[in-house]
Amino acid sequence: MLRIPVSVVNKSGVIEIYQVLGSWSELNLTHSTRPTLASVPVAAFLVSGGDTGRTVSVDITPLVNQWLANPGSDFGLALVPTNVNLRANSKESGTGLSIETTALISTPTPANRFPQNGDSNVSTNPTLDLTCNSSTLVNSQFQISAQSGFSSIDYDSGNIADDICSHRAVAGLTDLSNYYWRGKQRLAGGAWSAWSTPTIFTVTDSILVAENLFQDEQLAYLGTRDADIRGSGTNPQNVIRNWNQGAQDVIRTGRRPVGSSTDEIYRTLLKFDVSALSSSASVVNAWVELTGWRHDDASHNQDVSVVNSAYALLKLWGEGNGIIESPLNGETSWLYTENPQLWTSPGASLASDTAANADRTAAAVITSRPRNLEGIKSVWTSRELLNLVKSWIDSPTQNNGLLFKANDETLRFMMNFASREHADITYRPKLIVESSEAVAVPQNTAPLVSAGTEFSTTTNTSRALSGVATDDGLPTPPGFLSVMWSMLDGPGTASFSDATNPVSQVSFEVAGVYTLEIQADDGALQSSDQVVVTVSQSSQQTVSTQQDSYTRSNTANVNYGNEPIVRIQSWGNMTGFIRFDLSSYAPGSSVASATLRVSVSEVRKSGTVNIRKVLGDWNELTLTENNKPARGAVSSSFSVSPADNGRNIEVDITLLFNQLLTNPGNDFGIALTPDNVNVWINSRENGAPAQILVVITGSPSNTAPQINSGIDQSVNLPNSANLSATVLDDGLPNPPGMTTVAWDVVSGPGTVNFGSPANRNSTASFTLPGDYVLRITASDSEFSSSDTVTVSVIDPNVNQSPTASAGDDFTVNINTTATLDGSVSDDGLPNPPASVSIVWTVFSGPGTASFTNSAEPMSDVSFDATGEYVLRLTADDNEIAHTDEVVVTVVDPTSQQTFTVVEDAYTRANLTTSNFGSEEIIRVQKWGNMTGFARFDLSSIPSGNTVSSATLRVSINDVKLAGSVDIHKVYDDWSELTLTNNNKPTFGPASANVSVAPSNNGQSVAIDITTLVNELLADPTNDYGIAISPNAVNLWIDSRESGSPMIVEIEL
Repeated sequence: MLRIPVSVVNKSGVIEIYQVLGSWSELNLTHSTRPTLASVPVAAFLVSGGDTGRTVSVDITPLVNQWLANPGSDFGLALVPTNVNLRANSKESGTGLSIETTALISTPTPANRFPQNGDSNVSTNPTLDLTCNSSTLVNSQFQISAQSGFSSIDYDSGNIADDICSHRAVAGLTDLSNYYWRGKQRLAGGAWSAWSTPTIFTVTDSILVAENLFQDEQLAYLGTRDADIRGSGTNPQNVIRNWNQGAQDVIRTGRRPVGSSTDEIYRTLLKFDVSALSSSASVVNAWVELTGWRHDDASHNQDVSVVNSAYALLKLWGEGNGIIESPLNGETSWLYTENPQLWTSPGASLASDTAANADRTAAAVITSRPRNLEGIKSVWTSRELLNLVKSWIDSPTQNNGLLFKANDETLRFMMNFASREHADITYRPKLIVESSEAVAVPQNTAPLVSAGTEFSTTTNTSRALSGVATDDGLPTPPGFLSVMWSMLDGPGTASFSDATNPVSQVSFEVAGVYTLEIQADDGALQSSDQVVVTVSQSSQQTVSTQQDSYTRSNTANVNYGNEPIVRIQSWGNMTGFIRFDLSSYAPGSSVASATLRVSVSEVRKSGTVNIRKVLGDWNELTLTENNKPARGAVSSSFSVSPADNGRNIEVDITLLFNQLLTNPGNDFGIALTPDNVNVWINSRENGAPAQILVVITGSPSNTAPQINSGIDQSVNLPNSANLSATVLDDGLPNPPGMTTVAWDVVSGPGTVNFGSPANRNSTASFTLPGDYVLRITASDSEFSSSDTVTVSVIDPNVNQSPTASAGDDFTVNINTTATLDGSVSDDGLPNPPASVSIVWTVFSGPGTASFTNSAEPMSDVSFDATGEYVLRLTADDNEIAHTDEVVVTVVDPTSQQTFTVVEDAYTRANLTTSNFGSEEIIRVQKWGNMTGFARFDLSSIPSGNTVSSATLRVSINDVKLAGSVDIHKVYDDWSELTLTNNNKPTFGPASANVSVAPSNNGQSVAIDITTLVNELLADPTNDYGIAISPNAVNLWIDSRESGSPMIVEIEL
């Protein structure tokens, strides 16, 4: 106890006592030289006027014990006022401050548990295990010596506070030698015990011992399972949140700190698969290593130690894949071992440890005081763990792992360790087993891959591939398998929806025979397989409604053949009838597929529509409930909900369609009958009739091989030219199902010798210099194709013409200097002079071009008049000259320029595959969600320029409904000849807006798009034009095909 003699208290308040962390002297202590204090007080006391003349006592036991454990830290204490005024007697008064202590607690002498006297086959880095009472122990010390009297020390752990009962001594002892070991301990507030009675042991032959590492993704091991479970801190029989957390990157023990959102206890389940070891007799040591991990809270990174113990689990439990989720079947939690199987007592508590169905052993397997600091490794080892690991090896079915928990779960502190899901492999839990048996390291084998069986499909049809790829998970890293589909051969292109997916969709635009390859790569080894696909030509035809109507049971004599909608609904028993003209199809023929497409106007009640064959004749102008024809059985159906409003619904009716073609005389169309539904679909009178999309296939016809002989090239004598041609074929006819190739000479001054004349990749050697035209011919036995390549053969001893390149044509502002992109090369002949002269000249132009240095290929140049200039670059080696020209367009940046639309089209949501790029109008309207697209060629504006104004002018054809349109920047490429609603590009937010009304019909409307044009000029490679979208408007704009195209007027 600290005794403080109070002289006088002038103001009541609190005095805090702090540990002093640095040295000081009473003779030179000043405010500026005062030492640092601890951040947290060790004690505090309250004083008032009544304490004047009295002695105040304060308990500072923990601080004094700390000084005793570490005398070097004793720099005294400091009394710090908190809004108080106190004077105490100093030592000079004769009654100064004092400390009164009671006798230190006696610590019992521990006994050596392992290794025991006479043990052999002990590890060179042995686990030393003492008897202990872990709840009150604060320190231990372990020593090893080759002498029984410990006159010399071979290993000394020093004063340790973590693995206080069992300690792994990293001693590196000598093989097959005898050693003694001993240990001592200290209780909290007590003195050190005497040393334990030494015991002798013999070290194993380390050459025969392997250190086997069991840690996920190290050496291909994946046998760790871990999870933490959480229960109520106030009543562990209950839970606050019964979660499975098997997929967390953290495992925890202890109780949530004060101030947390909930008061919960955490315990950790941990299991290692050691079945790779076959004999427990060979095991000499085992230990678990856990790594501190902050997880998601900086408070979890406090460097504090709390005593924890691990117990052998006696029940199976399921790790699970949860983060903070209720346990699924087979997953563990505070309540469940494997949902729905319950722990005998929630949290595998001690209540039933003596029962036959106990959850865990009553006695701890390991006790330790690990540190919580991130990245710090804590070692858990004991004789019991060694014996437990041996039992797991002998009886793998008895391996249920370990339960880790805080010894005192009333303490509001948590320990956090990295789990097997942690991103850093080295942080994950590990078990190390020293044994004379080494676990075989798996050898990486190549992936197993199959491309599936050969199949047939049609053009423009998406088909799923049947690839399979499996692997052994090696090497690690990467520990995963990458897959890639590609086309090896075929007459066209194979388009994969996801080339990295073994079961990717694939489609083809050209009929023929294709060879596809799937390749699997594990990071070290690759495997591949091929599949042959026969693609037949298909054509899609659209059959539109010829007649449509519906009947209604509660208005039996009324005809609805002229309405803009066809109603199919259960209330009123309303049935739709649709007839199509199929007369263009041969009787008895069949089609590959037929898809009914209906345009949904409104769904008032979700449900199902059934499609049936109509069995009798009818007419849309006379059809009523009283005379409606009979219908057959349900052939197909589709479901609708309000989410389908304004959308197209497509349903396969191939079977029904082919039935109609079988007997055209009995083709009376189809009926749409309701099944607890209320839906309105658009009729042909509404401009959006039902359609049938018909795909007709035919056998692929043989086409000639496609061949490319490669690029022209030059070669110096006596070197050979490397020829590389590409050949694509459709695989027809079959047989032979293959192509043959042959190289020959078309022209040239000398003889050509081909290295492999029947191979598309060959060499060619030449006897004389000059230009040679070589030809390669490919034949499929029915058709042949050929292509030529020119090889310029050069005698390096004969002067060749220099080569001049003037660069690409470009545009520049007047009175602005531009740098020419010229280049010249030469062979250095004749010699002398072994040099080439260079000169830039003006071949034509409206004004003067001024060169800063006309003898440099990359000279700067400026112009005094606008217009088009042709500049010529000449290279002369004193015998032969060569020229090249570049066209420079000089513009006035202050002038106005007009740009006419180069592409325009529109898309329509209810006709998703239709193209409208050749129409004379651009329709922009809310109904049908029709959006216009336009593109302008702005490439003549010099790079980097901005415009002062840009005005879009559109010629209004017809405003059918007043409203406004927005102008947007388009983000993706498109073409007016292929643009549809299905492939339309994305576009950005509205950049400009204009309102239109019927009064604008026949007028030109101006829209300011200056900001948008400057965005396009800032990144010309991504200039995909503009989009025009509707806002409650129905507008028709003249397209470029009408003769009144859109224009953009720009002032630079």
